Amino acid sequence: MKSHEGKKFIKGFFQQATSKIRSFRDSVLEKQATQETLKIEELDPQKLEVLSTMADFIVKREMETVAVLFLESLRPLQYLGSQAMIFFEPFLTIFVDPTKVTLFREAMEDKRYFEYLIERLEGKHGDPS
Repeated sequence: MKSHEGKKFIKGFFQQATSKIRSFRDSVLEKQATQETLKIEELDPQKLEVLSTMADFIVKREMETVAVLFLESLRPLQYLGSQAMIFFEPFLTIFVDPTKVTLFREAMEDKRYFEYLIERLEGKHGDPS
């Protein structure tokens, strides 16, 4: 008899936990659906130009899937990466225009620009110019 009660308890526990997880997931999905879409007009045109140039470079080489996968996997470390660019900035300026490196670093500090780059690579945003 006790094993039957134990099984009943465990079944009820998992049903309750599953119900709470589904409820949480549904609330998160609902919240995401109601958020505003990215407004390009609010973003700095110079930074958008740098990101568009980078996106065009990646698309031209047909590496947008790899780039999106890479960016999505590093999303939690986005800000940390932009701060690491401060260290590498002097070395990068040997190969790239210093103002573009600075604009790219500043853009990567802001989640909106990071999201713009991903959406641009996925083809959700056309060329802003």
